[in-house]
Amino acid sequence: MVLNEKEKLKSILARVTHDILSPIHRIQGLARLTSNESDFVKCKEYARVLLQTTEDLAGHVEELMAAYFEADQTLITVNLENTVQKIINQLQPPDDVTIEVFNHCISAFKCHESKLFSLLQNLISNSIKHRDIKKSRCLIQVQFDQVDSGIVITVSDNGPGIPVELQQKIFQVGFRANSTAAGHGLGLFIVKSIVAELCGKISIESTTEGSTFYIKLPNAGVENIT
Repeated sequence: MVLNEKEKLKSILARVTHDILSPIHRIQGLARLTSNESDFVKCKEYARVLLQTTEDLAGHVEELMAAYFEADQTLITVNLENTVQKIINQLQPPDDVTIEVFNHCISAFKCHESKLFSLLQNLISNSIKHRDIKKSRCLIQVQFDQVDSGIVITVSDNGPGIPVELQQKIFQVGFRANSTAAGHGLGLFIVKSIVAELCGKISIESTTEGSTFYIKLPNAGVENIT
């Protein structure tokens, strides 16, 4: 599946709303902490994180502009484990969250790095946001497996799961399985849009013990994946 211009624009607007608002909210929170903090050492640390967050935000804007205005982005060999680590560093998950990464790929994988980053970031962030608060620890596992035409990415968690009747709706723009959760219901819509842009496929399995997303992506130069 390849997105037409209207669908692509909708995807870009969703990414702007979702990926830009998140760091802005983080900046606001850090600014409040700094304004109320008298400890110089802590203020200096907050300033460091603020600077990093604004740099990340600027990078997001540049990536989003490139995604829409520069259709022929350079495909590069992506270090999958480093990509996940960058996401972890940016999200700064709470202490009750454990993220494990398993890379079983032998050959190099080429892709649009910024799109893969956004895809994984949204899935991991979604698992953190909707974790099961009744459990003492949230476990998120990200796994990469090689297939003939590319890779299979598996992102699983031990959250409360998604009811069967809602599983076909979760990729719709604006849909939220939990109406009390924060957000605009854009994360999984963005994920599906990016998967389509990368000529891949996505599926989900979910029970009351957790959810697992499977994403098949072709290596660079492969137009479709089966």
